[in-house]
Amino acid sequence: MIKLKLADQKATILEINSQTDFVTKNDQFVAFSNELVDLVHKHETTDVAKIEQLKLASGSTVAETQIHLTAIIGEKISLRRVAFVKEEANSSLATYLHSNSRIGVIVKTSKTDDKEFLKHLAMHIAASNPKFVSQKDVSADFIAKEREIAAAQAQSENKPKEFIDRIVDGRINKVLEEVCLVNQKFLVNQEQTVQQAAQAKKVEILSFIRYEVGEGIEKQVSNFADEVKAQMK
Repeated sequence: MIKLKLADQKATILEINSQTDFVTKNDQFVAFSNELVDLVHKHETTDVAKIEQLKLASGSTVAETQIHLTAIIGEKISLRRVAFVKEEANSSLATYLHSNSRIGVIVKTSKTDDKEFLKHLAMHIAASNPKFVSQKDVSADFIAKEREIAAAQAQSENKPKEFIDRIVDGRINKVLEEVCLVNQKFLVNQEQTVQQAAQAKKVEILSFIRYEVGEGIEKQVSNFADEVKAQMK
């Protein structure tokens, strides 16, 4: 389950793991997750080991409560990761939690009062899963790896050697369009890129955090883009 809190010029996102989605409907688990995100938000820490030693209203630590819930529910309950973002005087924050609580987003932009645009931007990030804000954020290692993959594909397709560099460049540009937020087609208006939509609102996108349950543990297969677009209508 992903939990989010936006209050007091700061935002907190965390992932609590269980073995099945069924647990997320358990009243005790829901109460624990709600209290936990409030506690983390208050203490402004992302250190899971330290968080597990914090005490809840019951007087038990987070770690003790996780063990207790594991025994009651019959599935291992554990806090996996936490992120925290502060809103400065010249910036704005927005959050989005998908309806199934499996994807959550925090996005930080330059100062704006356009709450609707911020909401749509956060929803776009949830659905489109960008890896970077813009090309300047992409590491040289990422580009090198993608060039290696693109070159191998071109060679396997028996493309003429004199054209391979050009083909690789084209494929790299396509990859960057897919993984860089500002290059993606904006879900609200497919005729605009996210960058064009932001510029029209006089907004600069500074950073974002996107959590999806289980990412990095096991592959999740679901068309979240269609679900989010449906919510935008």
